[in-house]
Amino acid sequence: TLTAMSDPRGVPLTMRIEVGDRVRRNDPEWEWGDQDGNGAGTVAEVTRQTGWVSVAWDTGHLNVYPFGANGAHHVRVVDEPPARLAFRDKFDSTDVDRDGRRV
Repeated sequence: TLTAMSDPRGVPLTMRIEVGDRVRRNDPEWEWGDQDGNGAGTVAEVTRQTGWVSVAWDTGHLNVYPFGANGAHHVRVVDEPPARLAFRDKFDSTDVDRDGRRV
């Protein structure tokens, strides 16, 4: 779990980020082009010591972003349900739960 207070504009962010949380890019801090496919993703790993999180985007890509490192918060927690996997043909079921497990 990592903690954030607000983005550069003073807009409150969710105070905690945990594995399984749904996230989106946090404009205007976002510096990563279209890595997110301009959509949501799921936090796959939280590294408290360095202030970085790994995000599994709904596009199927996995990348790391600052959430507290050097005061930066490039993702924000959102209240969105998990999406169907982009690579659904590899599974019998296309639905996943909050932790990315097939349902």
